[in-house]
Amino acid sequence: MIKKNILIVDDNRDNRTTIELLLEDIEDVEISTATDGKEAVEAVKKGNIDIIFMDIMMPNKDGIEATKEIREFDKKVMIIAISALDDEESKKTMILNGCEDYIRKPIDSNVFIKRVKNYIELIDFRRNKYIDNKATNLFTKNVYNRELVFRINDKAALAEFWECYLTDASKEIENLSDCIRIIYAIGAFIVENGINFTIVAEENEEALFLTMHAINIIGEGTIKNILLKHYEHAKYVISNNKITFMLYKNRAIKDSNEIKDTNISEDDKNILRKTHTDKVSATEYVENTPINIVGKIEQLEEDEDDLDIKILDFERTPTVEGVHEIGDKFFKYALVIEELVEFQHLAYAIESFSKMLKSLKSEQLNEVNNKHLVMYLTNILYDLTSWRNTIFITKDTIDVHYLDSSLLSSCLQVEMIFQEKNMDDGDGELELF
Repeated sequence: MIKKNILIVDDNRDNRTTIELLLEDIEDVEISTATDGKEAVEAVKKGNIDIIFMDIMMPNKDGIEATKEIREFDKKVMIIAISALDDEESKKTMILNGCEDYIRKPIDSNVFIKRVKNYIELIDFRRNKYIDNKATNLFTKNVYNRELVFRINDKAALAEFWECYLTDASKEIENLSDCIRIIYAIGAFIVENGINFTIVAEENEEALFLTMHAINIIGEGTIKNILLKHYEHAKYVISNNKITFMLYKNRAIKDSNEIKDTNISEDDKNILRKTHTDKVSATEYVENTPINIVGKIEQLEEDEDDLDIKILDFERTPTVEGVHEIGDKFFKYALVIEELVEFQHLAYAIESFSKMLKSLKSEQLNEVNNKHLVMYLTNILYDLTSWRNTIFITKDTIDVHYLDSSLLSSCLQVEMIFQEKNMDDGDGELELF
């Protein structure tokens, strides 16, 4: 297998580290990093990049602009958007501008590894185009008198289907990447069991219809469970050994303000809903903020020094009391940031992180968890120090909110270390990504 070159693009060092750690279990990959969209574009121009994991919110040049620029000169590199928030509008924008898939932070390690393996498999098939001259014609009264038939005899044919809709076709279709990913996963299971089938694409003015055959090997009940868990907004009909998905064209995506209820308060939902579409530069912010910034920034610097000491103490002698003290320090830090106009979101992320640390129990601490916790704490502190310096000292960013959602994802990533994972997904051998 030819070694794959993976580029991780994220201004948050903690996020880059998280992805690098996850990729350690993947064979034959070479990893490089970029801290913003500008560096990413330059890296791709030098060539030989196979996969890009692209953060959306970054200083200098964000992920949307970087993706758009890369697609102007490179149509083949696989760009995967990564977002800290469940933001459907950002997802739609990234897909429209050239991303092939979308991963939400905090990253689920099991799902991530499965996806990366499939991405690598797809790239291998792209390098060896598969052509089949057999044809089957299907017509319905409800669609235009044309169709596109994919004859799926192996995974290479599935890769061609993926490429057709996620790199070549129009992206102005609701939930397109979710649907293609599910069809690829189900199709891979079918061909692995030695069965050939077809995928038929039809359309009318309002929608695209994708029909796949030979699904009886999986079973109607299993497919419904898969869709409920992995593609809950799917519009489909199952009948006579086939399933048809309907995807609306040029239709507004479901309101991005809709967030699933998971014991999140209304105030917290408002925090998570907000996206900063109007960018404010650091220079503009500092010059137009009517508060005593100097005193606040000096306090943040003192708190960072205290946190550095506490983290070192915990690394030497890991105790639950030490974790709680670190949580108290982060809470104090959050209170100062909360007094700064425009940074309530960042304060919210840090305050939530503080509460999580102070809720940890001694039985949750062990050698592995402690090691990971120290690494993330150090990186989060580094990011906060860098953020303070970038905004208030060098004033070197076009968007003062570049860290908001990234830091929230980092905090949630730490929380996942201490969560019990339920490995019984009930999907049998069907591996979804």
